[in-house]
Amino acid sequence: MTSPRCVLITGATGGVGRFAIQLARESGAHVTALVRDAAASGELIVPSIPDGCEPAYHIYYLRFASGAARDAAAAFVRARGIEASSHFVPLHLSSYAQRELGTRPGECPITERAANTLLRLPLYPSLAAADQDLVVDAVFAFLGHRRA
Repeated sequence: MTSPRCVLITGATGGVGRFAIQLARESGAHVTALVRDAAASGELIVPSIPDGCEPAYHIYYLRFASGAARDAAAAFVRARGIEASSHFVPLHLSSYAQRELGTRPGECPITERAANTLLRLPLYPSLAAADQDLVVDAVFAFLGHRRA
């Protein structure tokens, strides 16, 4: 097994999460770990990767309980010099779809809720370990948690 320079582990609590951290560290990787306590409380939704799927790792996102919480988190991390964005506009709300297809807000409420609560963070494999730590620490600080 070749060792990546940096590893981001979501769901780092419990037996499986702690074992994943241990394996990554033993392989020489710098480990950034996110816990799901905030997710369990309903504060946010962390990404999950279905079995048998390979993530692209080009973005990392969190979904917050509300658009207001997402906006507050974005302002909080930006105040610390960390760029974060909402990332996408649902296709049915694009000016093209509304003009050409007659779509309108409210037609895809699940998609709209996802778009309104999603925050893209600058976490990707080639990001320096120290920069990963800054991003993760800022998210934890916003949530009022400390990293394990």
